[in-house]
Amino acid sequence: MELTKSTIQNLLATNDRAVARAITVIYARQTEDEQATQSTSKSNGIGFNGRDAGFASSLAEKLGKGWTLSPKQVSCGRKMMMKYWRQLIDASNEKASA
Repeated sequence: MELTKSTIQNLLATNDRAVARAITVIYARQTEDEQATQSTSKSNGIGFNGRDAGFASSLAEKLGKGWTLSPKQVSCGRKMMMKYWRQLIDASNEKASA
C-alpha cells in the first residue's frame, strides 16, 4: 500500500491503535534531550512541534509503559497526529529501507 497524506489521515481517523502508534513513532523522532524535557528545542521539522510536545510526550511515555489511552486522550491525539502525516510517511519509509 502506498502511503499518502490521505491514507495516513484516513487510518488515523478510523483506527485508535494507529493513533497510539503514530504518537510513539513521532516521539521516537524527538532528540533525547527533547524527550527528557517533554519539549522541543530544535526547529528541525522532526518530532513534535513546540505546541504539542508536552502533552504528546506524556501520552507517548504512558504508551511506552503499557498504558492504554482514554477515549479523550485518543481523540486529542488523533487531532494532533493528523498534521504529522509527512513524518509518519518518512518513518515508514525509513523502517522499510532498514
